[in-house]
Amino acid sequence: MKFYKRIRKFLVLLCVFTSINTSIIYADINKHFNFKNLTIEDGLSQSTVETIFQDSKGYIWFGTNDGLDRYNGYEFKHYKFDKYDKNSLPNNYIVDIIEDKYGYLWISTIAGLS
Repeated sequence: MKFYKRIRKFLVLLCVFTSINTSIIYADINKHFNFKNLTIEDGLSQSTVETIFQDSKGYIWFGTNDGLDRYNGYEFKHYKFDKYDKNSLPNNYIVDIIEDKYGYLWISTIAGLS
C-alpha cells in the first residue's frame, strides 16, 4: 500500500514539474529587432571591419584595415598609425580588440600589440 502512495505522489509531482517546464520553454517570437547600419557615410573609416568590441564604458570599437574607430553612439573617433608618434598604433590593420580586468584595451595589429 505504501508503495502505491509513493508512486502516486511521484506521478503527481512529475506532472506538476512537467507542466511548469513546458510553459518556460516557449520563446517569445513576437519581438521585433531594429538594426542600424554604420557605413563610411556615418563616419566609419573603412568598410572592411575585422573585429568589433564593446568596452566596459559602452564604447564600440571597430578594428578595420585602415585603423581603429571608436563609436560612442553618435560619432566616430579614429586612431591610426603615425610614424612620428611612438604612442600610436603599430599598424593600421587591426586584427583583434580585448579589454583586461583593469579596463585597458589591447589592440592587436599585424605589426604588434598595443
